[in-house]
Amino acid sequence: MARASEEAADALHALTFQIVQEEIEGYRDRGEPVPPALLAQAIKLLKDNDINSPVRARKVADELAPHLPDFGPEDMVSGVPH
Repeated sequence: MARASEEAADALHALTFQIVQEEIEGYRDRGEPVPPALLAQAIKLLKDNDINSPVRARKVADELAPHLPDFGPEDMVSGVPH
């Protein structure tokens, strides 16, 4: 059996994410609790793909970071930022 092309692998990857998302949304839309096994499956999928925070949140954090105060050691007086 020939190895799948990158395009086919990417499509399957995207489809897997979509199916898990749709399943979770279906439970929420029906007002039913999401089964713990499905949540575990989603968490594993995210973890296996090194996704530990939403891309949008990372982008916001990256944009805000330059505007936030630096609470490094030089900005600390007796352990309290000033």
